[in-house]
Amino acid sequence: MSRHIRSLAAAALAAGFAAVLPAALTAGAFASPVFWTVSTQTDFLKGTVDGVAIDAEGRLRLGALVEPLADPKEPFIWSIAQSGSAWLAGTGNDGKVLTFTGTGAPSVAFDAAELGVHAVIDDGRGGFFAATGPDGRVHHVDASGKASVVFDPEDRYIWSLARAADGTLYVGTGDRGVIYRVKPGQPGEPFYRTRTANVIALALDTDGRLYAGTSTPGRLFRIDTAGRAFVVIDSPHQEVRGLRVAADGTLYAAALTPAQADDSAPDATPVPTVTAQVGGVTIGDAGGTAGSGSPEARRTGRGAVYAVRDDRADVVWETGTETPYDLLPGADSRSVLVATGGNGRLYEIDLSVSPANVVLLGRLDARQVTQAARGSNGDVMLAGSNPGRLFRLRAQRAGKGTFESDVRDAGSAARWGSIRWRATGGGTLQISTRSGNTSRPDDTWSDWSAPYSAAAGSPIASPSARYLQWRAVLAGSGNAGPELTSVTVAYLPRNTRPAVTSVTVHPPGVVFQRPFSSNDAEIAGFDGASAAQDNGTEQEGSQPAVGRRMYRKGLQTFQWRADDPNDDRLTYSVAYRREGEAAWRPLRSGLTDPILVWDTTSVPDGRYSVRVTASDAGANAPAEALEGTRDSDGFDIDNTAPVITIAPPAAGRDAQTVRVTVRDAHAGVQRVEYAMGGETWQVIYPADGLSDSREEVYDIKLPAGADRSRLVIRATDVLQNVSTLNS
Repeated sequence: MSRHIRSLAAAALAAGFAAVLPAALTAGAFASPVFWTVSTQTDFLKGTVDGVAIDAEGRLRLGALVEPLADPKEPFIWSIAQSGSAWLAGTGNDGKVLTFTGTGAPSVAFDAAELGVHAVIDDGRGGFFAATGPDGRVHHVDASGKASVVFDPEDRYIWSLARAADGTLYVGTGDRGVIYRVKPGQPGEPFYRTRTANVIALALDTDGRLYAGTSTPGRLFRIDTAGRAFVVIDSPHQEVRGLRVAADGTLYAAALTPAQADDSAPDATPVPTVTAQVGGVTIGDAGGTAGSGSPEARRTGRGAVYAVRDDRADVVWETGTETPYDLLPGADSRSVLVATGGNGRLYEIDLSVSPANVVLLGRLDARQVTQAARGSNGDVMLAGSNPGRLFRLRAQRAGKGTFESDVRDAGSAARWGSIRWRATGGGTLQISTRSGNTSRPDDTWSDWSAPYSAAAGSPIASPSARYLQWRAVLAGSGNAGPELTSVTVAYLPRNTRPAVTSVTVHPPGVVFQRPFSSNDAEIAGFDGASAAQDNGTEQEGSQPAVGRRMYRKGLQTFQWRADDPNDDRLTYSVAYRREGEAAWRPLRSGLTDPILVWDTTSVPDGRYSVRVTASDAGANAPAEALEGTRDSDGFDIDNTAPVITIAPPAAGRDAQTVRVTVRDAHAGVQRVEYAMGGETWQVIYPADGLSDSREEVYDIKLPAGADRSRLVIRATDVLQNVSTLNS
């Protein structure tokens, strides 16, 4: 195991955790157990929640009570608004406005010819306005139910509406990003052209200034009554939406980059996406398919929440896992409710502290929470999509909640140890586990175990498998209930065989200086010299750090790469075999660095190969230790210099021509040179013009009158062995 895992194991064992491990885990069947601990908000947010909350300190408790109010059998609910004592909901893809009172089934208040009602707003006289698309129009439905078109621009979509105190209606459109102003009894007129694709959100502050959130790019505009605009936020995201003005005058805005579908993993139950295509621009969150592991393990986009005061925008929350669709400031302006997409989660940002605390309040039974609105009686209504449903958020806690952790991948079939947890408070808390060999729980997994009884450590009853998941069921009454702060699971993965992935045979004589050494005699990998300083940063599978390259005749350097799926520390042994032999002969064993230098003068010349064996025996019991091997390519060992012979003068041959024969027993002749006394060496070439064999013949033409006794011949073979002969 890696040092990090060892340190965690040692700490846990020192704390007495080993006492509750099954005997099989402490008897040496495997080496060190792995400890999986969930104890932070980030850890808990990887799981699936139902009726539970997760605060900034990583405490899991009963969450806000979310009541389902209606299921109108629509895929999307784009917008909601209160009108008198009733509520309105704009839907897609049938383009209806539903009305409901919070009890009973909703009824149809308006059925548009267009596919979607993207914004609905009260008219202050018992009726409402509805914005539709495509073929964008603004419809007015009066208190008697009579419908009429009050604005029909050329724009394809109308995404947003805002109504001023004097009845003036502001209309945000796409796909040209134009804002229109429609005064009572007058035709609409362009008010401001944003030069963006879509105006998704509109809001008016107490001074009558208009704020507009756009997409492509995601910007927040402030526009005065004269139509002069100022960009307050030029966000790095694709959309700015969810504009809300708090009681203290602060404007809140949500920015998001829509998620992309993750097609890499199967989803047994595909869900429609909450997506509208507008001139090639995606508005909303692409639902896609779920990823492996947890049912909520999918790409859910990213976003941020901004607070704007005096045209100064501050990021109060930034998330890489959620797509914020809508915001709702608290009545006291000290908190903001955030409705998100992807997992249908509700968050609350506590602004009373710095930095702000973010708490997961709960989750809706819908993939996206598209809008939130506070009624005149203080109730918070929520619109969900995929599927389209209506909910009410209550002030009190839920009486029961369930949390399912993300799925733990042990990497291979694991033997589960014990599970322990820490919790405070009253009520009841039940912890169970299940296991399986598919990355996402399905009907092949084991059933949930019976609740474990000992918080200090209970043996896990789920069968041995590769994946494990745990579940916490919380119950309480009123504001009393348990708070779960951490869960720790111990397990031992099945040992997996290490692999030697490559063996490098360096050229003969090439060696490397030991790193951080100024002494040329310290050669890395030779006679046990360490190749790398053990500073805790060495990566498995990497080649060791080596120093300056040098040449030492007779030495042969090997380096290799090895990997262990369990991150066990490996030791190595090297054996060699001469070509034509069957048995491998041991060369070195007990190596800890993937490098070896061999003094080849101790063996006969010939063609050889080496076998590197990686073993994880140091991290596993003898019965569980495994090895992996790899053989090198063949290489030549030749430490014998070529033999030079000079033929005596022969009859009929020019007296000034010297015939030289060079023989090399193994590697072959590479280069032959001659010199007369102390003169410069001159290269000569074989008589047949090609140096390609172990015996070559050379003819040297001496100048007339040259002293043959001063002739010196030098021959070098392929492996750089050199011999000389004076004639």
